[in-house]
Amino acid sequence: MFDQDALNRFYQYAISLCGEEADAYDLLQSALEKFLKVESSKRLELAQPAGYMRRIIRNLYIDQFRHRRKLDWDEFDENVHSQISDISSKTLEQLMVDRDQLESVWETLNDKERELLYLWGLLGYSIDEVAHELECPRGTLLARIHRLRKKLIGPSSKGVTA
Repeated sequence: MFDQDALNRFYQYAISLCGEEADAYDLLQSALEKFLKVESSKRLELAQPAGYMRRIIRNLYIDQFRHRRKLDWDEFDENVHSQISDISSKTLEQLMVDRDQLESVWETLNDKERELLYLWGLLGYSIDEVAHELECPRGTLLARIHRLRKKLIGPSSKGVTA
């Protein structure tokens, strides 16, 4: 039902949640197994099988990591300076980073921030689409994006508007 490109997108989504390649492979495999266990007649009735698959991945991630006590929802602390260098004059949308910079940024983000950045920043979903996908209020997501911008851009850019 899914082609190679779709499987690659699911893997990227799993990485955005886990932050680790090995955990993402395991998560994707578990999600595919669960998806395939659904009766074929029910799968054919799905209007958005890709959305259903992402929901399975997200729910499995939450279940597995809650079970392992690895689920860590860090609160944003404005007093902590970002480890990202020399991006204070750019907005999040204009930020072009090399692979090393991206890896260092990715490590500073928590699970919710990585998921939001993946759906909104990488896949290009609108805030309304992300809100629907995550079943989260739009205002909450806008607040998270605002905090994410502040976290990535740093405290030295208070005059910069996005």
